[in-house]
Amino acid sequence: MPESKMRATLHQGHFCHFEFCWKCLASYNRIRADGNTAHTNDCPWHPNQLEVNGAPEPNEEIIDEDDDPYDI
Repeated sequence: MPESKMRATLHQGHFCHFEFCWKCLASYNRIRADGNTAHTNDCPWHPNQLEVNGAPEPNEEIIDEDDDPYDI
């Protein structure tokens, strides 16, 4: 499955526009509706993990969204 090209985070998408967390595969529609509790319990973005470990470090690399070969 191709990854979307976007700002490099754990938030990924597909050319069909399904967005998900790259770590736990939680749907971003559910995350937007329910908050970070929609992530699996072992995902670094779940609130229980954030309390224990702090927020994960973001990837600083920026990917040009205009170069997405799967963009329709």
